[in-house]
Amino acid sequence: MFLFKAKLEKAGIPDTRTDYLSAALEDLHSAIAMCDTVNRSWFAAMYPDAVRAAIDFAKVEGLNQDLWGECREGDIKNGTITTEQIGTTMIGGVSYRITQNLTPYIEAES
Repeated sequence: MFLFKAKLEKAGIPDTRTDYLSAALEDLHSAIAMCDTVNRSWFAAMYPDAVRAAIDFAKVEGLNQDLWGECREGDIKNGTITTEQIGTTMIGGVSYRITQNLTPYIEAES
């Protein structure tokens, strides 16, 4: 968090704000990193800019940058991600294929 805070201060952001901004991105990064890859994929499809911000934070701090889940940034175009890119999930020891396209959900939430 200290390296990112220094980066913000070097960019001219007052130190009264850099603590809060750095802590917020650290929390965001931690929350995404704790998700399994399927949930990372869902979150990335809904909020790609948030994932990009968390990855930028991780690059500066030397943390895990694999936050896209089973998809990659290039897979997300106009809020659309295909089921093949999301993959499968395990529930109670049974593997389920995720078959929902996220586009209708994303549009409904917008």
